[in-house]
Amino acid sequence: MKKLKTKIEETESEVILDRGQITVDNHQLRIIEENRLGILIELDGKEMMVDDVIELPDEGIIRVEIRGYTIDVKVIDPINEALANRGGASGDVISPMSGTISNINVEIGQEVDEGQVLLIISAMKMENQITSPVAGVVKNIKVNNNDQVPSGKLLAIVEPKE
Repeated sequence: MKKLKTKIEETESEVILDRGQITVDNHQLRIIEENRLGILIELDGKEMMVDDVIELPDEGIIRVEIRGYTIDVKVIDPINEALANRGGASGDVISPMSGTISNINVEIGQEVDEGQVLLIISAMKMENQITSPVAGVVKNIKVNNNDQVPSGKLLAIVEPKE
């Protein structure tokens, strides 16, 4: 079982993934099938068609379209959230896991917003977005693409805005 937090249109919810079953707050969600029309899901015992799912990594959201209605979903990584809240306004970006640096999205000297994706770590066939803990300027990047990094490694330093 895996627990996550998400923000759906500014409302924070808990997500539980357990043996193919997804629970968002107290709502049960199950993917039935994916076909040329979209994704057929069962939500609280009722079937519905999801028209489209679009990942917008630069914005850190997944956009879901159901019957012409658009819902923006932001997955909140509890590891990154805990690291971001650790030590107050620290701009140290620490690796929450072991993996391979697959993409660096920023450059030294670039201004970044809090929560902006700085780099991607690939681990266990999943891409994990590593975000800035503070708004500021990227002062140092301690890794390169394709580097293997251990959990706890300093990846970058963002100097906080004053």
